Amino acid sequence: MDSTFRDDRRSKIHGEYLEELSEFSLQDIRTLLEEEQIAKKFLGVIGKGKEANVYWIKDYSNRDIAVKLFRLHTTTHGLQSLHSKAKMSDTAMLDVVEGLCHREYLNLHHMYDAGVRVPKPREQLEFMYTMDFLGTKRGPDPLLLEVDLVKEGHEPIDVLDDIFEQMHLMFNEAEMVHGDFSEHNLVWYKNEAWIIDVLQSQRYHPRYHTGDRIRKRDALPIMTKDVKNINNHFIKKYRIGYDYKEVMANMVEDEVDDWNPDQAMGEDYDLENWVNMAKKNAYE
Repeated sequence: MDSTFRDDRRSKIHGEYLEELSEFSLQDIRTLLEEEQIAKKFLGVIGKGKEANVYWIKDYSNRDIAVKLFRLHTTTHGLQSLHSKAKMSDTAMLDVVEGLCHREYLNLHHMYDAGVRVPKPREQLEFMYTMDFLGTKRGPDPLLLEVDLVKEGHEPIDVLDDIFEQMHLMFNEAEMVHGDFSEHNLVWYKNEAWIIDVLQSQRYHPRYHTGDRIRKRDALPIMTKDVKNINNHFIKKYRIGYDYKEVMANMVEDEVDDWNPDQAMGEDYDLENWVNMAKKNAYE
């Protein structure tokens, strides 16, 4: 498969391309998107990940759209382990993958509806969904990782403040935590940081652990790690940042009993929890 726009940028930064992880040829993808009447014109590959690839297309309204297509067999280590233990059939695996796709699509909707700066979700079809394209006619805009804010005339501390405001909105209005928040999952679009890749994100309930929500108390250590991740990026790259405890004190509007930031940072967050939940609530 051809390299992606972001691979080309990374090769200049790191001197190498990402490992090829796709099970489809580009022609397979073009045919699939055209048969499902999703793509009027296929423009290129935006990014490749362990769970899915993202493609840039023109839809039948002649809009630039991004399509995220989840991989059926080449999956995260969590799903590979799940698949091995359960000895799942291809049909059962497809159900899981469709469930993961549906989960991320709903997560994106929850954030978008709460006013969080994410690409607008469009529609889901089995193991793929469409969303607004973050870029120009020249191609997708870069990840925050690839941007030098100072050279582009921006004050890094103002950008960091804005990112924390988006996280505050996500936590208090969408009642969600991202779970993998970093410079790798922020797109620098229209001079602002836009949040992407929300598959592992979780909604919380103020007091209880339910079938599709974790307790708010359990969401706090996840948010703390997210805050530390992006804060550390700015400290390393721009030599500015905050005490994460002060950020978290402003992040959480209501007090939560039995939560200690220092203790929370020592706890291990089980990333396979969302995999098991996706299997249980696989798309019907």
